[in-house]
Amino acid sequence: MPYENISRVLYSDNGFFNTLFHVGTVTLELSGMKKPKVELEFIDNPEESAGLIQSAVRQAMLRKQDQFTNEQRIKKIVSGL
Repeated sequence: MPYENISRVLYSDNGFFNTLFHVGTVTLELSGMKKPKVELEFIDNPEESAGLIQSAVRQAMLRKQDQFTNEQRIKKIVSGL
């Protein structure tokens, strides 16, 4: 699943057993996909896992923005020739 399609990352560690075993559910809300969300259950350290996914999504978005900016600079340079 492309990072661009992840619009929101949530986690839940509610419940006695989830707290006891440090597991929970990480939910990925999606855009542009057949399924509007994906739930990953029984994930170790769900807060940390959700944070890592959010960080990866953020990095992918920044790379895409940089690529777009560089392409626009190149177009501007080329059009000035």
